[in-house]
Amino acid sequence: VFRWTVINGPCSASATISISFLEQLAANAGNGGDECGMVFQLNAVPGLGTGVWTMVTGPGSVTFSPNPNQPDAIVTVSQYGSYDFAWSEITANCSSVDVIRVVFHEPPAVDAGPDLSVCSGNSIQLEATGSGSFSWSPAALLNNPLISNPVALPSETTVFTVNLTDSWGCINSDQVLVKVLEPLS
Repeated sequence: VFRWTVINGPCSASATISISFLEQLAANAGNGGDECGMVFQLNAVPGLGTGVWTMVTGPGSVTFSPNPNQPDAIVTVSQYGSYDFAWSEITANCSSVDVIRVVFHEPPAVDAGPDLSVCSGNSIQLEATGSGSFSWSPAALLNNPLISNPVALPSETTVFTVNLTDSWGCINSDQVLVKVLEPLS
């Protein structure tokens, strides 16, 4: 409460005014980033106001679970791509907004090739396609499980699995069946 007083000789007059100082809100949406798949856990820092998540931009639709008022809501998108999300905090007299970007990456395309047959005791070359780092299993039956085209020497019919990891750390896999045939007698 402030009082203003004017004095003129023996006369005076005064008036008062009340001023409320409110703490300014500073919304903090946390961190965005790159996500493999279509689901991301948001991580806003709760502040003084009531918060709500909204999508600012993005190629698809979104849902927030359990609801958009949770600072750590899980957002699910309908399409891969870049999305901007706003965390808004509101009190009776103030509001603040912070925006983060999340890029949703689809799994890398990988193809282990068609199923193959090999005569017992012979080797066969596997041939996966895709862009990234390869890892085959079972590794013990391969000359190099970390390349796209290892040589396999199975003693029995075997399913080989190739995992492909892209530059974002997203992983996808595919399988190829190598059927071992016994020689005709």
